[in-house]
Amino acid sequence: MTQPNNIVVIGAGIVGTSIAVNLLQYGSKITLIDKDTQTNGASRLSFAWINAAGKTPFDYHDLNRRSMEMWPRYGQSLGTNVGLKLGGTVTWETSDDRATALIQKVERAQSYGYPIRLASQSELQIHEPNLVIENVKAASICEIEGQVEPPRVIQAAIDKIIESGGEVSLGESFESFEFDDTNHQIVGVKTNNRTLPCDVVVIAAGIDTTEIGYKANTFLPQSTSPGVVVKTSPMPPLLNGIVYAPSLEEYGREVHMKQLIDGTFVIGEGEQSSKNTDDSIDNARRLVEFATQYLPQLGDAEPRVEPIGYRPMPLDGFPAVGFVKETPNAYMAVTHSGVTLAPLIGELASIEITHGVSTPQLDAFRPNRFNQDGTGGRKDSPSHTDDNGQGIH
Repeated sequence: MTQPNNIVVIGAGIVGTSIAVNLLQYGSKITLIDKDTQTNGASRLSFAWINAAGKTPFDYHDLNRRSMEMWPRYGQSLGTNVGLKLGGTVTWETSDDRATALIQKVERAQSYGYPIRLASQSELQIHEPNLVIENVKAASICEIEGQVEPPRVIQAAIDKIIESGGEVSLGESFESFEFDDTNHQIVGVKTNNRTLPCDVVVIAAGIDTTEIGYKANTFLPQSTSPGVVVKTSPMPPLLNGIVYAPSLEEYGREVHMKQLIDGTFVIGEGEQSSKNTDDSIDNARRLVEFATQYLPQLGDAEPRVEPIGYRPMPLDGFPAVGFVKETPNAYMAVTHSGVTLAPLIGELASIEITHGVSTPQLDAFRPNRFNQDGTGGRKDSPSHTDDNGQGIH
């Protein structure tokens, strides 16, 4: 494969910008476009939990674990504070059934070589002294997990692309592709105001990846996955890491929370892939009240409404990353675990795009695994706690 000179990346979310930043080192001309004028997609509303404890089977877990280890280096390479904090995760359960499930999850992750451990109530309290923790039937601590702030990551990546001579055009919508009929390759990307010549196109447009993929003659079905996160007014430092707390009868599902570097709290309900469409102020107040049962200081916080978002979610739940068979110079990258996986996907994709190799870490996650009738995909659909939270896309 001849090293491409012009690469157009469609999608300025956390995955698209990571690919673009990594491509810079290989000397290609990078043009990054996005239909939005700011980060309005999944990345803006992500809970952004960097984790792998609940992700199965092993090859998917291992992909996430490898990428987790890369976050400090990737964050440092961006040259600014992106809100990366590896403060660990504490989880506990107060019912027998859910306690058994948590113990099984910990044991499975340990069998993968993952450093998570069962913990006592007092150990949790030492890790997060401001929490109200009672009636613990089972608990866990994973000290290598953490969080990041996608809008900061994306802006830092955009700044680096521009500083390195690349072009970033926000508010520029993809419309169609121009093809060379002799070899079925894309030679131009048509937007709402111009045509961009290209040697390779990277499609990393979140939920829009499916529609854009159709125009590149490939089929990548996604499921609809709405979600909501609630943010608050800034508060004094109260948490060291991620908290995943049990459900309470009067509030419903579990609650998870974290604190950003400016003091803002981010709160979600249920498991990370739970579907939620209530982005009302009443629901925001309810979730803050729910979290206050575990962190009383949140009683002084003002909830902020965040609009419903839709997460990218390939139909079988696994990432889809790689060149597509039907259009050899179209590269696709879409995943539900975008925050955790962004550093690894960025690095591996840039190598595959510029050097024409196939990295084995991604071989099980190629886009062409689906059939045109919507069947296909991997049969071991994942059961995992994911990083993209209650409303990322």
